[in-house]
Amino acid sequence: MQLNIQSDDDYNRYLNGCLNKLVAKNNRLIEEFELGKFEAWDIDQEDGRLVFSDPQGRPGVEAAVCFIGTFSQITNTWLWAWGNRTVAPGMARDVATLKVVGQENGIPDFTEQKWPCDDKVAWAMAAAATEILGGKGVYAAHLDDSILFMMYKDVRKVE
Repeated sequence: MQLNIQSDDDYNRYLNGCLNKLVAKNNRLIEEFELGKFEAWDIDQEDGRLVFSDPQGRPGVEAAVCFIGTFSQITNTWLWAWGNRTVAPGMARDVATLKVVGQENGIPDFTEQKWPCDDKVAWAMAAAATEILGGKGVYAAHLDDSILFMMYKDVRKVE
């Protein structure tokens, strides 16, 4: 996949465009599925299902997801899901495509397993992954000292 990135300015414009598209996608999902009202979430790495539940524990929305990567708030580093030993192989398979895209386009951010960054750059990586892979949006799960970025592949209400 050719991204037509010839300079740092091109790369920054590309990432900003991906971020703008991601904001629109996430806003649509929040509106359509009322994602803000759910207090709990649970992920099953074996089947790639993310479930959002109401305060009584009843599932309300289910999504097929893949892991994109993790931002550590302690070390200020990005770790791609394809380089994370704790991620089930099936959860990182989709995002491994970015490593190839990075090699083809000379983008080290896509090919290096782990590297220093801030949370804004982590969001940009999630946005680029979602754009390249055709995802429907991103869920950023805030854990104790990190943020796990997951790409929505499909989302549906649980009836």
